[in-house]
Amino acid sequence: MKNEVSILIVDDDNLSRVAINSLLTNLIKCDVIEAEDGLDAWNKYKTNKPHIVITDIMMPQVDGIELINKIRKVDKSTKIIVLSAFDEQKILIELVTKNLAEYIIKPLNIKKLEGIIKIIENLSEKEVNNKNKIYLSEEVYYDKISKTMYKDSTEIKFTKKEAMLVELLVKKHSQAISSYEIHNHIYELESDFNINAIRTLFKKIRKKLPENCIENIYGGSYKLNIIKK
Repeated sequence: MKNEVSILIVDDDNLSRVAINSLLTNLIKCDVIEAEDGLDAWNKYKTNKPHIVITDIMMPQVDGIELINKIRKVDKSTKIIVLSAFDEQKILIELVTKNLAEYIIKPLNIKKLEGIIKIIENLSEKEVNNKNKIYLSEEVYYDKISKTMYKDSTEIKFTKKEAMLVELLVKKHSQAISSYEIHNHIYELESDFNINAIRTLFKKIRKKLPENCIENIYGGSYKLNIIKK
């Protein structure tokens, strides 16, 4: 069964973002993430790994072209749709090698919206489901939909706090996470910061996960190492 499709909408025009979000979620089952510029989008892309990115071109901080270049350096499969008011030949030439799913000129109308929906609906079950799995080894993976870790088809059991730690590590697997951030995420106001409590928690989950998948970073931070499938 195909899981829910995740879509990242990138546009510095708030009204455009909200309108596209509303149109898509009313017509199909999808999870929409919004970003107000290319920098915001890049951070949300790294965290969420969406199936589809719909982006404008002209934006502050990081524009659409730079965002697409960043994504394509690490990901050749995510579908990218450009939705822009610009149809200049220079822009089109620059994007021709970026494997775009579509380049749509604003304003968006019913026919153009149908084209976007067709791209979403044509995503294969394998494309959608694989994007929702984070692999720590050939046998061990985390399902982002169910928030469950599996070895082959068997669920790996965690305590509540262990599960919270694993979820945080998976969500920020491309980043080093400090012990303070981990403590605040798991314990909040339950207790004062205790490095030994964090170390004990890591010791427990390491016994349940593949060897060396959790990396210790100098200064008391941790990072989850994943593999690409």
